[in-house]
Amino acid sequence: MDRRDFLRTTGSLAAAAVVVAPANASDTPNKAAAPSISTGVTELGMAFDWPDNDRGLGDSARRLAQRITDYTEGRVRVTVRTGSDAADADLRHGSAHDRIAEDLGFAYFGGLPAQAGLSAADFETWLSMAGGQDHWDLIAKAYGVKSVLAGHTGADPFLWLAEADDLQAGIRGKKIASTGLALDVIRGLGGEPVAVAAGNGAHLMSTGALDGVEWGGAMHAHVIDVPKHSAAAIGPFVNRKGSVQALDITLKSWERLSVADRTAITAAASEEYRLMVSEARFNEAMARQVAADRNGVIFRQVPVDLQNAINRIAEAVVAHAAGATLAAQRINASYMAFRALIPTPNVSPSVATA
Repeated sequence: MDRRDFLRTTGSLAAAAVVVAPANASDTPNKAAAPSISTGVTELGMAFDWPDNDRGLGDSARRLAQRITDYTEGRVRVTVRTGSDAADADLRHGSAHDRIAEDLGFAYFGGLPAQAGLSAADFETWLSMAGGQDHWDLIAKAYGVKSVLAGHTGADPFLWLAEADDLQAGIRGKKIASTGLALDVIRGLGGEPVAVAAGNGAHLMSTGALDGVEWGGAMHAHVIDVPKHSAAAIGPFVNRKGSVQALDITLKSWERLSVADRTAITAAASEEYRLMVSEARFNEAMARQVAADRNGVIFRQVPVDLQNAINRIAEAVVAHAAGATLAAQRINASYMAFRALIPTPNVSPSVATA
């Protein structure tokens, strides 16, 4: 999301705010690049489930489509498909959480809940340096796709609540929308987990069908208008490290691309991932301020008792997922071995003395 768009759509709190556009973002995301004269053009259709507006994940998907076309110098032309045309799309911009019903091993590539989650930087490091991408390739191949890292919803998501008196009351009996294994954690907390299509959370809150929504950082919550229907927000909630977004490419399409074009697509997706991480971080404070000043949202930390319960239940949920399938067992072993290598903040390594 361009900062100018954010300020325009939410209402600027400071008319003199500095305006900065994301680096390398296309000014015309829907403009198709000219095809190479000397070679043929591979036409690929991309589908996504996000609201198709000029903000948030929908904007990111279109931006990535244009970036792929640019990076391949027009050899691969990506167009967005919607509605019935999306069913047989060559590419899909979404979350590995959407594939959990196929194999719980996919949960690791969408982001794990609570203390099991990895920061955006650490997640990318696991994939690129510690074998994570190899495991992703193996499980994705079984379902006919190649998956690459392509986006992130930002860290420290809040649970946006329709009623302010829910701040200290916990979530028992409340209908809460989230994604991935967080839904099982919510169930363990006594809540009623609800899986909803991206973009529907605000509407369902406005009708009383949902009591709360956990969806990315504050910027992404604004994109789907959740703060407009919220009285309070507590956080960070269950998916405290945020959720990872992927670009899934059918193996049929992937295997007919040249090595150069595969490399270009992977590079384009990686750049979009980093841009989304930076974008969410850059806009987080302002997005919270807009929610407080314009929508009257009360922000609070998760109560200690609830936080302890989240941690305890999330550990059990992840342990269950880890043993669910052979693929999940292999992925969990790689993931947890990598987590063990991550330095603990503010802890210095021991130094031998003479």
